[in-house]
Amino acid sequence: MLFRSWIGGAAIAIGGLLFVKYAYDNALISPTLQIILGLAAAAVLVVAGETVRRRWSRPGDFVPAALSAAGLVTAFGSVYAAYALYELVSPNTAFLGLAAVGLFAFALSRLESPLIAALGLIGSYGAPALIPAENPSAWSFFPYLLAITVASFATLRGRPWWWLGYLALAGSLVWAALWVDARFIADDTLPIGLFTLALGFVAFFGLSGAAMPPSRGPVDQRLILGLVGLATA
Repeated sequence: MLFRSWIGGAAIAIGGLLFVKYAYDNALISPTLQIILGLAAAAVLVVAGETVRRRWSRPGDFVPAALSAAGLVTAFGSVYAAYALYELVSPNTAFLGLAAVGLFAFALSRLESPLIAALGLIGSYGAPALIPAENPSAWSFFPYLLAITVASFATLRGRPWWWLGYLALAGSLVWAALWVDARFIADDTLPIGLFTLALGFVAFFGLSGAAMPPSRGPVDQRLILGLVGLATA
């Protein structure tokens, strides 16, 4: 059931992306209308997934998550096409659009599936690579990384998705290292320092008070994740 559901969801997502590409290659409709239809299809798929979950879904049913994931992929593709193919929006607008879709995926994953959280993580961390900022600033970039980390830990609260916390920390570490290697200037010291402090705080205390699933080993997984977060900071 899981395999068939996600194959169906992948087929829908690919179909949505191919629609945008086909319409672009053949100039069937205006670029603006193509993007609007793509975003509308994405919204319909997400709403359909959530409707199925609320009305007809049973435990172990992966159809709602597959539909929602297909909608999110279509949304990512439509926003990126608006920027990369048609230049309808500015890089900053497209970046914010991709980030919004990724953060929405985090919220939706708590209702439907951890795979949607993974999709949100990929989309959120992939946005800076897909759409570089016109005038990158450490004061905007590092708060964005922190927002992804906070969203990841908020999604993790009460869920046994420990991988989400580790991947969020890894993504922040990689992007911070890339920034320091390629763009660091003396004025970046304060925003990077504040980011470092906040990252360690979120990692160590972000799951405090949450009713987490029991740890399998002798050490609480929250402690391990917190120590990894401090090491990352």
